Amino acid sequence: MPNSKRRKNYQSDDYRDNVQLDIIQNLKLLENKIEKIRNFNTQKLLDELEHLRGIVHDLQVENFDMTREVKHLKEEIAVLVDEIQETRQNITESKQNQLEQHIRRNNLRIFGVSDKNKYERAEETTNIVK
Repeated sequence: MPNSKRRKNYQSDDYRDNVQLDIIQNLKLLENKIEKIRNFNTQKLLDELEHLRGIVHDLQVENFDMTREVKHLKEEIAVLVDEIQETRQNITESKQNQLEQHIRRNNLRIFGVSDKNKYERAEETTNIVK
């Protein structure tokens, strides 16, 4: 009987060793799968990060271009405002000149002086009217 018990112990030891080997192999397989998944996810995140870096770079370039365009447009607006003010001043001066000529002609007509020169200077008109 002791021999048979000893045999059972060997068998149980062998079985236990086999189970331990199976567990170790399964753990190694599981570690390999985890490593593959980790590598896959890491690569996926790196690809996404690179894609986002590209988008950020494109947005920075677009922002730089838009900033330059806004600066250029502000300069154009400043030039246009100056031109508008100059045009407005020229129109005002022209209207004032026309009004002065009209007043001069009316004054000459009222005083009975003939209008010999339509393009005489303002001082001459003032001297005639006095």
